[in-house]
Amino acid sequence: MQLKSLTVLMTLVVASMIVSPSFAAIAPSTQNSQNNLNIAKSGDIVTLSGQGIDPDDDTLTISWKQVGGEDVELTPSNTVAEPSFKAPDVQNGKAKILSFELTVTDPYGEVGKSVVKVTVLPRNQSPTADAGADQTVTKGDQVTLNGSGTDPEGDSLTYRWSQVDGPTVSIDDPTSQSPSFDTSDVIRSSAIFKFQLAVFDGFGGSATDTVLVKMNAAKATLITANAGPDQTVDEKSTVQLDGTCDDKLNRSLTMTWTQTLGPAVELSSTADSSVTFTAPEVPNGPLVPSAFRFTCQADGGGTATDVVLIKIKPVNESPSALAGNDKITMSNRIVYLNGDGTDPDGDKLQYSWKQVSGADVKIASPTSPEGRFKAPSVSGGSSEELEFELTVTDPFGLSSTDTVKVTVKSDNVRASADAGQDQVVDEQSQVTLSGSGTDPENGSLKYAWKQVGGESVQLSDANAQDPTFTAPVVANGKIKILVFELRVADDNGFPSKDTMKVTVMPVNSVPVVSAGDDQTVDGGATVSLEGTATDEDNESLTYLWTQTAGPSVVLSNPTNLANGFVAPKLNADTVFTFQLIANDGNVDSEPATVNVTVKGTVVT
Repeated sequence: MQLKSLTVLMTLVVASMIVSPSFAAIAPSTQNSQNNLNIAKSGDIVTLSGQGIDPDDDTLTISWKQVGGEDVELTPSNTVAEPSFKAPDVQNGKAKILSFELTVTDPYGEVGKSVVKVTVLPRNQSPTADAGADQTVTKGDQVTLNGSGTDPEGDSLTYRWSQVDGPTVSIDDPTSQSPSFDTSDVIRSSAIFKFQLAVFDGFGGSATDTVLVKMNAAKATLITANAGPDQTVDEKSTVQLDGTCDDKLNRSLTMTWTQTLGPAVELSSTADSSVTFTAPEVPNGPLVPSAFRFTCQADGGGTATDVVLIKIKPVNESPSALAGNDKITMSNRIVYLNGDGTDPDGDKLQYSWKQVSGADVKIASPTSPEGRFKAPSVSGGSSEELEFELTVTDPFGLSSTDTVKVTVKSDNVRASADAGQDQVVDEQSQVTLSGSGTDPENGSLKYAWKQVGGESVQLSDANAQDPTFTAPVVANGKIKILVFELRVADDNGFPSKDTMKVTVMPVNSVPVVSAGDDQTVDGGATVSLEGTATDEDNESLTYLWTQTAGPSVVLSNPTNLANGFVAPKLNADTVFTFQLIANDGNVDSEPATVNVTVKGTVVT
């Protein structure tokens, strides 16, 4: 027995984001994929995708086996073409290499193998940053910023402070957890400062947080300004600011509002004591600070200011889940659940698939938008309905659900197609194609005819079981062969096909001749016989004149349409009869005759 080779093809998909090149190994050669490294990160859902190609088109069985690295669980099993596993945890600065062997086997024991390696890199978890609680101080105070950070992996952290708003001050040590600054040199009597703390873990992870420091005036003056109490408000709500001025000399005062921090808003007025604005939309997450300075100025000189802090709270809106369209599949197939989610706030969503009804299956990648599972076995002629629920959740706890149904049908046995016997027909005849089909499952059948060879003809109905057409014209001595393909499909759409031939034969047309009109001539005259002939096939014709009555005469050209003779001189009127026949190479025409009467000569 001659050995054959089975071809093994494998690809790798990591978390639906990283796709490696395809590669192949030919059994029993050792030229496999051991040098192809595929990259994944800790926590990724990795899908191994394999298939076998058999030169004899035999049905192959597939088996995956882990042959190296930290043990992982292949789901839904190691005998499907596309099993998945969750990449293991890896310490920062390290890597883990996992090796998997794919084996395909034909029914006669021949095998093909190939190995894929997956390099798992650490997925660094970002640290957290805490810039401390907001502070209220008096001008002239020494202020200490109290920062901190944590790292879930215990990495060493570094810190960086920066000022992002307010009158500029000098931070004594920006890389310290708890630096300080002096407010003595600040020109304004009151102000709001905003500082940002950035925390770094040394592996690319970072986090930031901000803190506000409100500085009030150091001592009372002749003029005092009060911008009102600090507020926390919802986004898109109407906010009212109420300022008051006091002058111990009872002078006339001018009031001015100015925004000094936060997303720009439009004040209803900048010169009234009470003004309003609409809080802007802000992204979900921490409160967003805005600050407004209220200035009181007296006629003749002198001013006072105060600052009010407005913290804007985002109003979270629920996301929407979309589990995808209902599906129909067959037993033991890999089924993909194509989910999606949207969030009006643009928040990053978490996904969770669960089965709510039907025969139990194991969902691979249940926390991915695209979960998948192996359809259960269903016996012939029956079906099983499975229902799955997708939940999407935003970072602030709001969620939405949607469901999708998957109908699993038994493995389909293809219907068979019979295009009928080959036919031999005459040109321009009506031809009927006699198709048929059978379905072992007694399902309804659909027919589709298509001409795949020969001169094009028009079928009466390409989706009829027995369509008709008119055979084309064929030249004598030739044939035309038309080829038709019939596809028969059952309810599940799996077609089979068959072909048949129609040989079109020519039908010969008999030529038609005319020997011309009867004539009466004198003896001794030259007589012309003028025949005509037609042939519907436009074939070349041959001709033959023969005399069938009267005294014999000599014809001048008996094989031409134009013929003649010299009329003899006779004592009495005599009738001469001539016959014309044409031949198209296949058949003689019906004979045509003409009579020539030669008048007798009177002897005196």
